[in-house]
Amino acid sequence: MNIRYSKDGEEERERRQTNSRDIAINVTKFIGGAAAIVFGSNLIVDNAQVIASTLGVSEAVIGLTVVAIGTSLPEIVTSIAAIVKKQNALSIGNIIGANILDATLILSTGAFISGGNLTVSPSTVRIDLPVSLLFMVMAVLPTAIGKRIYRWQGILMAGVYAAYLVFVTMF
Repeated sequence: MNIRYSKDGEEERERRQTNSRDIAINVTKFIGGAAAIVFGSNLIVDNAQVIASTLGVSEAVIGLTVVAIGTSLPEIVTSIAAIVKKQNALSIGNIIGANILDATLILSTGAFISGGNLTVSPSTVRIDLPVSLLFMVMAVLPTAIGKRIYRWQGILMAGVYAAYLVFVTMF
């Protein structure tokens, strides 16, 4: 994409010429990718439940690990691709946008499907919610102060996540 500046300093963007064939190909790729994500998500959830019951592992632990990683793979791949292409803002926007979408759209859809009464377990309120808030503070506070994300933040968050998984597994 080319960027030119007009006389009054406002940004103008030249549009790349597209034809109907390119549009049809991109729409087909988009629909195919969305279908693959839905199919893959169903495979992950169904098989994670089988694994949990076979190994005697709680569904909560499987949900916090296998399902969480499986459903986050599109964000991971997109973020890595954006970082490799030196588009850090796209990577950050993808991560923040995905988490906001998860918290709003998925929770509200779950509440709607359940008839407006989505039950939350006491352990979720006592353990999971405070840990989620801790992760938010670990991600946002140093970034807001230093205007960047630091490697030590990632290491700290990975360590806290590992400790959280151990705690959830043991109790």
